[in-house]
Amino acid sequence: MPHANQNQPEQAGFQNQQPAQPAYQAVGQPAQPAYTQSYPQQGQSQPSYSQQQYSPYGQTAVQATPKKKMSRGLKLGLIIGGGVLVLLLVLGGIYHYLSTSVYSPKNAANEYITALSKGEFSKATSLVKPSGGDTSLLTDSVGKGMKYRISDPQVISTTKMGDHWNVVVSFRLNSRTVRATLQEKENGRQAGLFAKYEVTTSLAKNLTITAPGMLSKSALKINGVEVKPSGSSTDATAAGDATDQRSYLAYPGSYSVDASSSKFYTTNSPSTSVYGSDYQSNYAMELRINPTSAFASALQDAMKTKLNEFAKNAGPQVADRVKRELGSRANGFGISVEVKIVSIPDVPSTSNTYTCRYNTYSSCLCMGDGTVTLKGINMQDVITITSPKGEKKTQTQDIPNAYVRGNFTIDGDTINLTLNPSDTSVN
Repeated sequence: MPHANQNQPEQAGFQNQQPAQPAYQAVGQPAQPAYTQSYPQQGQSQPSYSQQQYSPYGQTAVQATPKKKMSRGLKLGLIIGGGVLVLLLVLGGIYHYLSTSVYSPKNAANEYITALSKGEFSKATSLVKPSGGDTSLLTDSVGKGMKYRISDPQVISTTKMGDHWNVVVSFRLNSRTVRATLQEKENGRQAGLFAKYEVTTSLAKNLTITAPGMLSKSALKINGVEVKPSGSSTDATAAGDATDQRSYLAYPGSYSVDASSSKFYTTNSPSTSVYGSDYQSNYAMELRINPTSAFASALQDAMKTKLNEFAKNAGPQVADRVKRELGSRANGFGISVEVKIVSIPDVPSTSNTYTCRYNTYSSCLCMGDGTVTLKGINMQDVITITSPKGEKKTQTQDIPNAYVRGNFTIDGDTINLTLNPSDTSVN
C-alpha cells in the first residue's frame, strides 16, 4: 500500500536513531547545528509551544556549564582582604588629614595668631618666646585690656624653605588688613608619627613710651594695668631729665597709657596700635602731663614753707659773710643776721616743655623733669651788730629780685619739694 511504503522508511529511521546527547558548545568554538527530537518521559508534561526554547535559525539553546561553589576559606579570605584594604584606605586618609591639618606648619601658625586674637598673650609667649626686651606687656591682663585686638586670623600660605617653613598669616586691626611672615621649623615628633612644628619668630615689636622724667620712678597704667618701671625697660635717666623713655615688647593690638591718678595734673592719655607687620618694628607714644590749679596752689604753699626754712638757715651764713667783709673792724663786735622773706611770686600755672634747671631769667615750671624756678623773690637781711660795751645797732638790707630753684616730685596727691641752697642767687 502506498501509504504503508511511504511511512516505513521514516519508522525505520526512528528505530535506528540513538538517544539524543546534550549538545555542548566548546568554549571559543561556534555551535554546530543539530536536529534533535526529545520526548517527555512518562509522567512528565510537555511544555507548551510558547514555553519551548529555540535557538536562532532553528538551533537549540546552549546549556551553561554549572558553576562551582566558592569554598568557605576563599570567601573568608576575600572578606578579610577587602576589610584590610578598606582599613588601609581609611588609615591613609586619616594620616593625610592629620599630617596636613592638625600636625602641620599651618596649624602651628594658626594656633599662635588665634591666641593673639583672644588676648591670650601668655599662651602665645609659651609657643614662641620673644627676646631682646622687657616682657611686662606680654600678659593676658594687658591683652584682654585692649580696646582693639586683632581679628579674622588666617593662614595664607606655607612654603618650604630649606630647613624651615615660611608661613604667611593675615589678620585685621582697626579696619586694616595686616600680613606678616612667621618662620617655623620641625622639632621632633608628636603622637609618634607626625612631625612637630614650632614657630620660631615672634610678632612682638618694640613699643617705646616717653613719659615725664618726674615719673621715672612711678608706675604707668598701660591698657589699665599698672606696670612698674624696670631696669630692662627704662633708660638710665639722670636726676632732673625732662623725659624718661621706657621700651617694651608688644604684641599686635591697641595700647593706651596713663599715669597714676592725681589731683595735681591731667594727662593727654595717648594711644597707639602695634600692627606687627614685616615692614615696621618700632612704635612709640608720648605721655604728657599738665598742672592743675590745685597743683599751682599746693606748690605755692610748699615753696613758702621751704623758703622760710631756707631763710632761717641762711642767717648764720650771711653773718659769716659780713664778718669776712668787715675784716679786723669786726673784732670785738657781735654780728647776727636774720633773713626775712618779704614776698614770693606766684608759681607759673603752665608747664614749659624745656627744663628749668638752667633758667635764671624768669619764673619757670617744668612738669617733665619736676623743676621749678622762682624769679622775683623779695628778701631782707636784718643785721644786728653788738659792740663790746653791749650797745646794739640794727640795719636792714633789701635783697630784691632773688631767685631760687627747686626739684619736686608728685606721689599721688602729695608734693615733695626740695630747694638747693647752692642754686640760689641774690642780685
